[in-house]
Amino acid sequence: MCSASARNGSQNRSLGAPATHPRWFGQRFDSVHVIFFVCARAPPVDGSASAMLTCCVPGCTSGYRGNKTPRHFFSPPSHPGLRAAWDHAIPRLDHSLSSKSRVCDVRFYPDDIAKTYTHFIKDDSLREAIDVLSPIQQESFRSSLKQAKVKDPQGMRYSTTWLMNCLLLRIASPKAYKLIRAMNLLALPTCSRLNQLIAGVPCQYGFNKVALETIKTYFQNNPEKWNHGTILIDEIKLCQSVEFNPSTYKFDGFVAFAGTAPGENGKLADHAL
Repeated sequence: MCSASARNGSQNRSLGAPATHPRWFGQRFDSVHVIFFVCARAPPVDGSASAMLTCCVPGCTSGYRGNKTPRHFFSPPSHPGLRAAWDHAIPRLDHSLSSKSRVCDVRFYPDDIAKTYTHFIKDDSLREAIDVLSPIQQESFRSSLKQAKVKDPQGMRYSTTWLMNCLLLRIASPKAYKLIRAMNLLALPTCSRLNQLIAGVPCQYGFNKVALETIKTYFQNNPEKWNHGTILIDEIKLCQSVEFNPSTYKFDGFVAFAGTAPGENGKLADHAL
């Protein structure tokens, strides 16, 4: 896909060819302005289009059925002074230029037009290109691409796999997580979002059912030869404190044995498994 626009006309040129003036201008303007042209490609000249763009310069056949050469067309500038200069430069007596008038690229010098190209990649080609990456790299690429498309990154939805990896990264190094997110190296959710996920995991006496279900799902998706591992249970030291949990409307920090040790109720917990 090709588009074109007029270049900034600040460079020095000969009297007969100012940078921002079409080549059919016979003289310089008193002041040089920067002009931004609106470009449109001419539709097919085989009669398939109902309205065809044509050049308004007398004697030019660009866009007509007899001239099948593809051309770019530019609309006149909106500046009143420049619009009047265009009217004076184009020898038309029947009418003046309007917003619907077009001038083809033949009337400009090649270096007066800046051409840009936009390349579009098919979805199948994109999937084939990222297949050489590891699964976590593919997930990172998809998340970054998705973040670039959304209008508000705060409302972006992340996949379960990517959220789990973000949690592991923050647990390993909170400072590194904040630095990577501040530098926009990866599409990372906010720390408050991760705190919400952690708060949603129940913390109570006994084995964590969410953790066990996650382990089960992980091994179900792996080959049989990989389904061998070890579950380690470690004891950690806790600071004795009491905090109010707004989610459960209860106070956390007391010993909880689910009624198996009534004598320990009311005491502050100092360790956990």
